[in-house]
Amino acid sequence: MFCSSKCKAAARRDRRHRVETTSIAIAFINGEETEQVVTRPVCGTRFALGHGPP
Repeated sequence: MFCSSKCKAAARRDRRHRVETTSIAIAFINGEETEQVVTRPVCGTRFALGHGPP
């Protein structure tokens, strides 16, 4: 139950963000390459697109 449509939309965005960050974290841990996780060709640093290197 939500108090307004804005509150419902915010909850949906938060839930989607949590799912995305969890999948990116699992990809890092497993060493998988996904469309969100890339490796820089020169230094080998792995990072999630849109989040910058750690």
